[in-house]
Amino acid sequence: TPSSSYAPAKQYPHMRGALSWKQATEEDFHGGKTEEAALDSRGRLSPALKEAARTKISPEMQVWSIKPFNDSVYRSAQNKILSWTGNSQPPALVTKLSCSFIPAIGIDSKGTVYASAAPGDKLYAVRGGKADILFRTGGHTVTSIYIDPSDNIYAGVAGEGKVWKYDAQQKSAKVIFDFG
Repeated sequence: TPSSSYAPAKQYPHMRGALSWKQATEEDFHGGKTEEAALDSRGRLSPALKEAARTKISPEMQVWSIKPFNDSVYRSAQNKILSWTGNSQPPALVTKLSCSFIPAIGIDSKGTVYASAAPGDKLYAVRGGKADILFRTGGHTVTSIYIDPSDNIYAGVAGEGKVWKYDAQQKSAKVIFDFG
């Protein structure tokens, strides 16, 4: 007769005891199947997902950055900045830049929209639908914009690890952090 520790196995034949093994060398992994498995950048193994369907998303739906201001929501999509008031009307075009996409936008207390353009090193100020270059980083693309309560602009630059500050009073820009 089986001992009482095996009784659950009789009642639940679908349950099995836990198995464990050790895989420490590369050779230990060669015998297994790799289909339908995914290994992430941290080395975690998980079931791979199969693509069930593919749908093309219109460029206006590919949002890169979003900022609220007063009763509107501003967003960058492709090379456009659009604003929407949340009503049944479609978003309104604020401006269109000569670039592939706009990775970051910010809005100061006066409603001026600031936008970076990629590829490139330009930061634009958009007033009344017209975009003017505010300053250039001389390097990589601005990917992050923060505007403080005094309307000073902080711009994080990808690839260089630099943070620029545009002083709203002095109307000048300089690097204030260099993490590169």
